[in-house]
Amino acid sequence: MKSGSDILKEILEFTGESKNSLAKSIKLKRSQNLYDIESGKVKNISLELSEKIVLAYPNIRREYLLTGIGEMLKNEITNANNKDLSFPIELTPADRAMILTNRDWLIRVVSEVFQMPIDKAKALLDQDTISKHDEIVKQP
Repeated sequence: MKSGSDILKEILEFTGESKNSLAKSIKLKRSQNLYDIESGKVKNISLELSEKIVLAYPNIRREYLLTGIGEMLKNEITNANNKDLSFPIELTPADRAMILTNRDWLIRVVSEVFQMPIDKAKALLDQDTISKHDEIVKQP
């Protein structure tokens, strides 16, 4: 069984957030609760804290937060902050142009599908998708 500290580290890695920003995202009054879990002062994630995390990140399994058993995510969505994330298909120049043209819409879709904040979806697309193909699309 994983410790609360280990589980918290995985959550922070998955969300790409610091303890302070995670506390804000899940509407904790004080981030000290997260620091206490990290230090081992508090051994496990409480039911109340797990509910707040699941409310903010519905793909995270409550059972995993409470026990550390099984998979963290409800489905096969991988770490949304994985820098190696890529499309499963090769994009044509026309596809790339459409992505650039409809960038705001795509950011919202990625945010909803991967259940991450808009700014993280934007950063993911900027570094992993659009920036890699931007020069190709601009070429005549």
